[in-house]
Formats: sequence, structure tokens, C-alpha cells
Amino acid sequence: MNWPICFRERLRIGNPKSCVGIVTLWTPIESVCQDIPKENYAVAGQLHTKRGVNYIFRNVLANPRIRYLIVCGADRAGSGEALLNFQVFGEELGDVAGVIKKNVEIIDLRGETRGTEVAKVIKTLKNLPPFGEPQILPEIRVEPKCFPTDLSLLKIRRQTVGEAWVEVLKNLLKFGVKSEAVHHYFDRKVNKYKELLNLAVVIEEEDSAEPKIYDFFPFGRQDLDNYFQEFLQPDRGEEPCTYGERLLNYDGLNQIERMVEKLKKFPFDKGALATLWQPKIDNFPVRKPWRTPCLTLIQGQCFGEKFYLTAYFRSNDMFGGWPFDAFALRFLQGRIAERLGVGLGSLITISNMAHLYDHDFAAATKVVEENDKLYCEWDPRGNFAIRVGDDLIKAEHLSPDGVLLQRFEGKMAMEIYQKLDQSLAVSLLSHAFDLGCELQKAEIALKLGLDYKQDQPLKF
Repeated sequence: MNWPICFRERLRIGNPKSCVGIVTLWTPIESVCQDIPKENYAVAGQLHTKRGVNYIFRNVLANPRIRYLIVCGADRAGSGEALLNFQVFGEELGDVAGVIKKNVEIIDLRGETRGTEVAKVIKTLKNLPPFGEPQILPEIRVEPKCFPTDLSLLKIRRQTVGEAWVEVLKNLLKFGVKSEAVHHYFDRKVNKYKELLNLAVVIEEEDSAEPKIYDFFPFGRQDLDNYFQEFLQPDRGEEPCTYGERLLNYDGLNQIERMVEKLKKFPFDKGALATLWQPKIDNFPVRKPWRTPCLTLIQGQCFGEKFYLTAYFRSNDMFGGWPFDAFALRFLQGRIAERLGVGLGSLITISNMAHLYDHDFAAATKVVEENDKLYCEWDPRGNFAIRVGDDLIKAEHLSPDGVLLQRFEGKMAMEIYQKLDQSLAVSLLSHAFDLGCELQKAEIALKLGLDYKQDQPLKF
């Protein structure tokens, strides 16, 4: 068996016979382990999300020599807390958490980033025998079909991050193109993901101060608060790069402060943006350990009395990463809007390469199956009042606040539909479906001399 069995390429492998594993959470492995002799631990790795606890337990079960897990580093998203509580995601592992809890001691050193201090703790640990025979649990594999779609741009618009997330996962599972991942997180060459090019998500009404946390999220409010603090932390600490560092301390420049200053003086300026990409470092990484930011640009814009924020991601893990970043961006947007003295407009995220890893297919499928529902919304381009009179079908296009915008007339539903299409009067597919049904009913009523009332069945 080639151990570790999960995320091998992202782990630092030491002495497989050691009974110690090191989890550095959000702190780079290199920062902690450079001062720890490799013979003193079996494996070391980071843990960014709660979902990752499942894979730590899989690795431990496959190597029962490990009797201690030392948890250290920065716990930004509650992943360390989840590990300390033996919390697994979903039901795929059965009672593995109970087995690990009974046989493996988890040592809480969260916040400690010095390898010398971790090494001191390792020296105090007893060398215990394996707790059993190695086991490899079968993975729950889901292979979604790939339906054809336009690969240039896909737009999702919802009121909250949670509603949008369900729709994001649904679209990736259905339309995402199967591609080979750059990193093979498992020790096999079949690790894949589904991806979409230029996935745009628009969030309309999420409260920036009191975000709506749904039960299907694999995190809670405290996890978000921790992430917000790190997102707006100007010091990158031991990390190769952080969003906070790039936004608030880009070569000494606080880009968010400059954005606020610019929009206060020129509310409709088109240059209120912050870049997180450093070409000399990021185009071809030269700083070790190499990592480049996924979020590369944000731009703010005032329209009317509201502040809108657009964020561009070069690459985006839509299951484990996007929800956290969307909430953090909304939080930042709220703080900027408050300083500008304006309301909160839409948050728009554009993910150039939006992807869903195959080890998240099963979890994503479950989220969609249990939470997908018909989503009703008003078309922002307005609505239609339809009637039959003077031997014609008549459709009046009304703005959202009831102002008459356009009139359309004809004897056939198709005739009016073509005019509506040419006038760009409809923006939602659901609205187009509804109009098609109503116009067809109106045509039937006109031909048969029936009484037509919008949104009511015809009486024959």
C-alpha cells in the first residue's frame, strides 16, 4: 500500500513507523516542520476545511501506527475545532470517528506555529503499538452526467449566498466538463474535477452583518467570523500570501482605504479597484512555498445610492472555498458601503475556472438533492399585462414599479414572442416560460371566442 492514501502530494512524509501525525491547519507545513526532524513524525499536512477531517481519518485508519495527532497552526475556518471534536462530514465513514477517538489522542496546540515547540511535545509522547490492522474504506463515488451547455459564461442570481451555493453545485454537477486536476489529491491518476468557464454569481440581498447560515452549510457563524478576521488581516504571518495582505498591505499600500477615498471624492469613478496579483511572483512562482491567490481582483462601483462589488477569481473551489469567500466579500462590501454612506448593492463573483473536485461529488449531490427547490423571482426588466381585445392579443410591458414601457400587439402568440425577443424585454427563463403559456392561451381564446383572463385557466 502506498501510504498516505489521501492527498499524498500535499503532505510532508516523514517516518511511516512513527506514531505521530502533525496537522498544521492553515499554517504552511514548511513553516512548522522545518525545525522538526522527519524521523519524529509519520506525516504532516494542512487542514483548511472541516471536510478534510474525513481524509485525515482515512489516512490514520490506513496506518494504525499513528496514535497521536498534534494540531497546531492557525485555525481560520474551524477545521481544527472539528478535528478536536472528531467531527466527520456526512455518513460515508460510518463509525470511524468512534474508532479514532478511542485509539488516537489529539493534542491541541492551535495557535502554535513554532516547530521547535511542537518538537518538544513530540519528545514527551510514549511510543505506542498500532491499534489494529490497516483498513482502507471504499469511497462513495458519484459520477454525474455531463449535459451540453454554453462554455463561455453562465450566470446565477439569487438573494442569499446559501441559495446561490445550491444552484452553483447543481450547475457544476449537471454541466461541468470533466477535466484532470493539476494536483492528484489521492494516490491515483484518475483524480478529476468538473469545471465551468466564467461562472458569474450575483448575490442580491445577503445581510453583510448578519449573514443567513443554512443547516446544509458545513460550517457555522463562528467559523465565518474567524475567516472574516483573517480575510482582513494585513499581516500574512507565515503564509506565502493571503488575501488580507494583498488587499491591505500591497507593497505598503492599503488598497481598500484608497478605494474608499477615491469613491468619496468621485462616487462614479471607474477605477476603484484592488488587485491581488503580483506578476513577478505569481505568473511564475518564485517564492517558496509557492502559492498564488485565487482571488485576483475586486472592483467597487456606486450606482445611484448603492455600492456594488465585483470580484474576479482565476480559479475557484466552489464547494469548499466559494461560500467562505462570498460571505467575506459581502462583509467587506458592507463595511465599504457604510463608510461611503450608501446602501448595499449586488455582490458579483466571476470565477474564470469554477470547479468541483470529484471527492466532493457525493457531498455536493446530497446538498442539491435535499435543498433544491423551485426559485421564484420577479424579472428585473419588468412584467407584462396581457389581454385580448379588438381582435388582437395585446401585451403591455410594465416596469417593476408599474410604469408603462412598451406595447405589443398581434393575432398570434409567436408574432408577439418574436417582438418581445427583439426588444430584449425578458431576462429570466422562467418569465419566458410563463409568457409563452399566457400568449398561447390568449391566442386560443382569440380564435375560439373565449373569455381570457391572465393567470387563469380558459373556460371552454
